[in-house]
Amino acid sequence: MLSGSLLVEVITGWPGLGPLLLESSMSRDLYVVIGIVMSSTLFMIFGSLLADLMLVVADPRVRVE
Repeated sequence: MLSGSLLVEVITGWPGLGPLLLESSMSRDLYVVIGIVMSSTLFMIFGSLLADLMLVVADPRVRVE
């Protein structure tokens, strides 16, 4: 999903994390690249955790042991 948004932002020219990541990687701005990658990784982890918690609440077949 993040790579799709990166592609759309670069093609359409919308300002966002995609063009910022591309520009900072081309200019070798390591701290910006690390920050964007870390924040996107944390969003993916928390999103997965939230989806798992919602599945436990919504589906009675899932047991928490």
